[in-house]
Amino acid sequence: MSKSKISAKCPKPKNTKKAGFELHEWQVNAFLNLEKNKKFNRFLITAPTASGKTLVAYLWAGLASLHDDGFRMNKRAGNRIIFTAPIKALSNERYNDLKSNGFDVGILTGDIKHNPDADILCMTQEIYRDKY
Repeated sequence: MSKSKISAKCPKPKNTKKAGFELHEWQVNAFLNLEKNKKFNRFLITAPTASGKTLVAYLWAGLASLHDDGFRMNKRAGNRIIFTAPIKALSNERYNDLKSNGFDVGILTGDIKHNPDADILCMTQEIYRDKY
């Protein structure tokens, strides 16, 4: 799939000025590689802080979609998604973001265990390492 055909699941906004953002080239490449390698069930996205990793993950997992006026959160049903973060504060941030957008989400950190059977889980990397 070419960069110009990102896919129906992740269309690039036609008017990025109206949308208020444009995907970085690395985000497009990351998404395309995720789509191309769907047979694998685990992915690791690494990039600097505040560079847009979460948006790529949301798009790939079907939690969000891009539109001309920005991105919107989607309702979904499907496989389990696990978001990991190096510290509890970031796991809490992801949990709160997903929860505020109406998703059935759980959180597992050293201090909190809430809804561990949810389709979407947020946890620290330490918990993930010990559990999975």
